[in-house]
Amino acid sequence: MTYATQAFNGYLLETEINQLQSLLNKAKNYNIGELLDRYDRRISYKITRGYHCLLNQLPPLRNNAINLCDCSHPYEIPRCSYYIHKYSFINKCLYHYV
Repeated sequence: MTYATQAFNGYLLETEINQLQSLLNKAKNYNIGELLDRYDRRISYKITRGYHCLLNQLPPLRNNAINLCDCSHPYEIPRCSYYIHKYSFINKCLYHYV
């Protein structure tokens, strides 16, 4: 159930999340939102802190010549024009967990 949640988590609709939640309620008392968030945080920590196979998917490091905002990570913020790009795991990782 939790295998590769990072791959599809950003693309789930609310109705699909409710269906997964009902499945988990039948199995055990889990909260699907907390479960997906926990695995997202875990993999984003591994990507940014070590030698992970997804490390090369992160955007390049920021140029510190112009410091407009104090972000918690050293990566450039990508421009997201499309929904499918905005909710991909790497971008969600940069905006929420790093």
